[in-house]
Amino acid sequence: MDDDRWADWPERWVGTDCDVRAAVGAIPQEAKDGFRYDKVPWQRYEHFYGPGVEIPGLLTTLSSADVEAADEALGRLWTNLHH
Repeated sequence: MDDDRWADWPERWVGTDCDVRAAVGAIPQEAKDGFRYDKVPWQRYEHFYGPGVEIPGLLTTLSSADVEAADEALGRLWTNLHH
């Protein structure tokens, strides 16, 4: 196989911001215990389009009685996370 981009996976990311263990460890315990999405340092977690600062608002909108707004929020979340 000529493509060795993954030859050093996951070692290259251990202990970096790309290491899910480091990322989850940076979330305050009270945020995890209380599902306090507004307390998660979203700017630290990048998705395809940039920092995830809009994620708490989108998560809140998912529970909205406004079906169109909730649907749009779900679409944006899917697009951001999928890419």
